Amino acid sequence: MLKKEYAPIPLAPGTAEIICNVKEMYEKEDKSFAEIKVNEIKEYGPATRPIAVGTVLVLEIKEDYINKFEELKSSNSEIEITIAYTQRRSGTRIKWCLEYNKNK
Repeated sequence: MLKKEYAPIPLAPGTAEIICNVKEMYEKEDKSFAEIKVNEIKEYGPATRPIAVGTVLVLEIKEDYINKFEELKSSNSEIEITIAYTQRRSGTRIKWCLEYNKNK
């Protein structure tokens, strides 16, 4: 019997798959944030703005990921994640958030 091969699922619009390091963690207004440094861009979803390698981004982090990101910061280890951007209604400010963590 032949084995079926499936095409990889493409990234959603406005997302990027990256490899990064966690540089800082902090809380503001009851939300958690991680400052990350982009080391490599693996893939972009459609209509995603380019991100330069070496860029430092601030991501909003859900409670489920706080401990993992604290560990990564302490060990200075890389992580592969998918991030998504949202544009605020009142202006052109771009806000990045963690969409998916392959290493969880």
